[in-house]
Amino acid sequence: LSDLFDLEVRTLEERGDPEEVRRTRYRSLGRRVLDQNVPSDDPAALLRAMVRLDPSAPTPGDRFQAAFAWFQTLLAVAGALFGATLSLGLLHYGGPHPVNILNVLALLVGVQLALLLLLFIALFPRDRSRVPGPVQGLLRMGLRWIAGRLLPQTGPDRLRLLEERLDSHRGLLRWMIVRAAQLFGVCFNLGALAGCAYRIVFSDVAFGWSTTLHLEAGTFHQIAQAMGWAYPPAVPTGEVVALTQYSHLEGKYLLHAVGARSANPSIVGGWWPFLLLSLATYGLLPRLAVFGVSAFRVRRILDETPERNEEFRRLVDWMRLPVVSTLADPAAILPPSVPAGSSAADPDLPPPGTSCELRLEGAPNLARDVVERRIQERFGWTVSTGGPLLVVLSAWEEPTKGNQRLFQNIPAGRLVVVGLLNPSSNGDPRLEKIRDRWRRYLQGTSLRLRVESL
Repeated sequence: LSDLFDLEVRTLEERGDPEEVRRTRYRSLGRRVLDQNVPSDDPAALLRAMVRLDPSAPTPGDRFQAAFAWFQTLLAVAGALFGATLSLGLLHYGGPHPVNILNVLALLVGVQLALLLLLFIALFPRDRSRVPGPVQGLLRMGLRWIAGRLLPQTGPDRLRLLEERLDSHRGLLRWMIVRAAQLFGVCFNLGALAGCAYRIVFSDVAFGWSTTLHLEAGTFHQIAQAMGWAYPPAVPTGEVVALTQYSHLEGKYLLHAVGARSANPSIVGGWWPFLLLSLATYGLLPRLAVFGVSAFRVRRILDETPERNEEFRRLVDWMRLPVVSTLADPAAILPPSVPAGSSAADPDLPPPGTSCELRLEGAPNLARDVVERRIQERFGWTVSTGGPLLVVLSAWEEPTKGNQRLFQNIPAGRLVVVGLLNPSSNGDPRLEKIRDRWRRYLQGTSLRLRVESL
């Protein structure tokens, strides 16, 4: 997930770059990746190695993955606390009336079945351009709030756009939200079962059932038998159902006098096995099943995205294949790694991984980290002290006398690379002429100088 998010951040930042510029850039990145013995026939491995070429911990993807982990943890804790609190409240027996088993089944089992039905309806294929449902929208807001705290440099609009890009991968974000919601459901049921266990061990709960509807004991027994089809021995017998029918108006079990108990504790507590198995069968097990399906779906989407996504396949092709220009005018694009005007006398560039000293002289108004990233993508170098001297100038700077003074007092033998930076990445033919004038000037000096485009 973190690698996919980092890749989406990169592609989002490159939206305004011409295709030829991107293809040249990814071919250069591809050479660095293949130098690490990454299999060229594994798109996922190529993309993963590419986003990890110049690691900076933590990356935006690492932060988003941490935000989602916090999101799931908070949902799990909230589910367990809510389930335990609800079951303890429903099973509280401190007054003259027994616990109404109908209330317990309706809230702990019936509501979950209704929510599962709504979930299956929501998972039906539909137009993804529609606004998400209220529950999914609320969960997305919670995730966005946590991610915004861990990604402060990413504005809310940009974060929302990245969420949409994640969801464009066959509903990846939607399945992640479903998985998180089922984790809440699983922990809710575990908490509810823990609350039931607490009541069994530390209190004496008497069950009864009552309703203002005209419901006979035999009819209720048939309903219980239908619910307990998977565990018939746990279904209360017809006698237990009849003996536990309770009237709140009269304040007694219908088959006993006022204040009298129904037979013995084994009868009034005879609903425990049925309640626990109903909660496990209709609450816990369906949530576990949907959680497993959603987790499998998320894993499969992440595994298959590099091969099934058209944009990522194109990036992989650029990384593996030679750069071939499709434009009629070669001067309309930035030059490849070896400029067109280079001669055999040009000194060789140091290999990737070399440290270089950076000097910004009249460069466009770009942040230093942006320039350093371009240097890493273009040459594979890291900015430090020592090594070749990289003088970054605007691509529109001419080799005037003022600029020529920049190369005075440089020790003989030190490699100096002039990087002409064009942040707009346009293909103005005049830039090639400026580069040629720089080459002619530098070839007339005694220094080890080379001109490159950034």
